[in-house]
Amino acid sequence: IVIGGHNSSNTYQLATILSNRIKTFFIESSDDIKHDSVAHLNLTSMSKEQAAFTFSNCSKVVIASGASCPDTIVDQVVMKLLAIKNIAISPEEALKKWMES
Repeated sequence: IVIGGHNSSNTYQLATILSNRIKTFFIESSDDIKHDSVAHLNLTSMSKEQAAFTFSNCSKVVIASGASCPDTIVDQVVMKLLAIKNIAISPEEALKKWMES
């Protein structure tokens, strides 16, 4: 998941690079994430589209953000993903667990 403004050149380049290696969803905020789908920018058509997304069809979720993306937006995305998984920890605790693994 790449978080940032769809009009940000920096974030667009980040999403493009990642999409060449892994399944990538370019979103602007946690509002783009639903329980079973994600609204994201299709990098080919440059239009926003809805795609199926569940944790059962992926082994890991990688989160990256553009340089100008506020930390609060990243935290909101992390919190939304944790809530979908019914995990009651803060983004800081999630990061700490990731750093320890």
